[in-house]
Amino acid sequence: MRVRLTFTAITGAALLDPSSSPYVVAVGGTTLTGQATQPLREIAWIGGGGGYSVLEHAAAWQKSEATFVAAVGRGVPDVSLDADPNSGYRVVVAGKDTVIGGTSASAPAWNGIWARVLQRHPRVGFAAPVLYRSRAGFVDITLGSNGIYPTTSGFDLTTGLGSADITALVAAAH
Repeated sequence: MRVRLTFTAITGAALLDPSSSPYVVAVGGTTLTGQATQPLREIAWIGGGGGYSVLEHAAAWQKSEATFVAAVGRGVPDVSLDADPNSGYRVVVAGKDTVIGGTSASAPAWNGIWARVLQRHPRVGFAAPVLYRSRAGFVDITLGSNGIYPTTSGFDLTTGLGSADITALVAAAH
């Protein structure tokens, strides 16, 4: 059986399909702060979404998270990446440089990261269980909130497992 992998953006407090589905990896947002003279920090993006699904149960690979002991539904996001339009992605639109953001930008960026994992480990399988096993491949975001849920150490309903340390994730995925 083949399962199509989808990294989907989430926004707002309501969890909508497909992000609440256990068959996708939901991507939240972070903000990069700092300047050339300061260390770069990553905090939760206030514009990101997250929470528990009232329609989908937590999948087996997610139930091991302490956050889900009392929860009945799937928690999202699974992972995060820079989504703030102020620190986002430089792209060319109509011949002009512009910076875009949102989880609609961080989700495709995660697709690129997962492509790197698959290049190294072509038989790794469905992303979500692998991501939850590969703790060495994440930067835990412990500052900020999405306006509803605060970040915490480990998995949280604002940044999920965190953002990618790409080199470590590619090495740790199995």
